[in-house]
Parts: sequence; C-alpha cells; structure tokens
Amino acid sequence: MSRTLPFCLFIIVSLQGCGTLSPDECQTMDWYTVGLQDGLQGRTSRPAVDFHKACAKPLDVTVQIAEYGRGRDQGLNQFCSARNGFGLGSKGVHYNGVCPGDAQQEFLAAYKQGKEIFDSELQIRRLAEILHVNRSQLRTLTATAQRKEAEMAAHDTASKRRAVLLEEMGDLQETVAMVETEISGIEAALEEENRHLQNLRESVR
Repeated sequence: MSRTLPFCLFIIVSLQGCGTLSPDECQTMDWYTVGLQDGLQGRTSRPAVDFHKACAKPLDVTVQIAEYGRGRDQGLNQFCSARNGFGLGSKGVHYNGVCPGDAQQEFLAAYKQGKEIFDSELQIRRLAEILHVNRSQLRTLTATAQRKEAEMAAHDTASKRRAVLLEEMGDLQETVAMVETEISGIEAALEEENRHLQNLRESVR
C-alpha cells in the first residue's frame, strides 16, 4: 500500500478526492473504516458512483460498497443517540437527517432541545452586543451634551453661539431620549431571554 494512503483516506472521507486509486489500493483500502467515520460524523451516505470515481476502472466495487455500508451503519448506531443529538443541537451543528426510524425520533427530540438552548444563547449574545453599542453611544452623547452645556455656561461665549448650542442641545436631548428608550427595551428583552434560557436548561436536567 502507498505510504500516502492514510492521508488519501481522509481526503476520500471529505469527498475531495485523492485522484483515482489503483485496483490494489482500492481493494486494500479499509472501506469499513471510511463508512464508520461517515456514520460517526453523521454524514449522508455517498452514492456508488463515488466508489467508481475513487477506484480505477474497470473494477467491481460491490465488496467495497458493502463494507462501507456496514461501517456506516455501525457509526450511525453511535451517532444517533439522544445524548449526541442534544450535544450537537446545543452547539448549533447542522443535522443531515441520517438517523433511521425510531432512532431518528429519539435523536431529533434531544437535538431540538439542545438547539433551542443554542438559539437562546445566541440571541442573548446578540442582544448583549446591541446593548453594548447603545450604551457606548449614550456615553458619547452624554459627554457631548456636557461639553456643550459647559460652553453655554462660559462667560465668554457669544450670544449667537449660545443660540446655536441651545438648538443643538435640543436635538441631543431628543437623541438621548431615543437611545435610552432603546436601551430599556433591549434590557427587558435580555432579561426575558435569560429567563427563557434558564427554563430550557432546567427542563433538560
């Protein structure tokens, strides 16, 4: 067997191809392990044409396909557990719909529980980021307003300049009020989402 075959095996598993294998390499390739890895990773079953592409033609790949299928079935037995479904869902990993029959029903129930937690955590992070931006904007507006107030109060500020500053202060106050309203709404949404996340976590204990 070629010294580069282990690397080639991983490339085949990822469907990127290693070029065409020789008949000897195709016969000695551990197709059971290839199938096992596909099953463990929850990958969809590759069609027979992939074996013909990987193996030099003409070659009967019936044995290779059977070994691949046997390995994949074994991998799916481990992949399709409820525990794994919950773990994948809680990480936001995409599910390819590969689990068979009753195993899929149990897997999906756990996957959806995990996915709800993932989605809630993601929403909390998004709200927190928006809240951070709004609070930063409010600090900037407040600092600007303070500078304008100090300039208005200064004895050497001309009356025309005070009139301009007064108008600018009015606009600033409106903007501050809008940002404060947005912050209040985001804080309320964040608090509600945190309660929702807590309930989700308690429901799976």
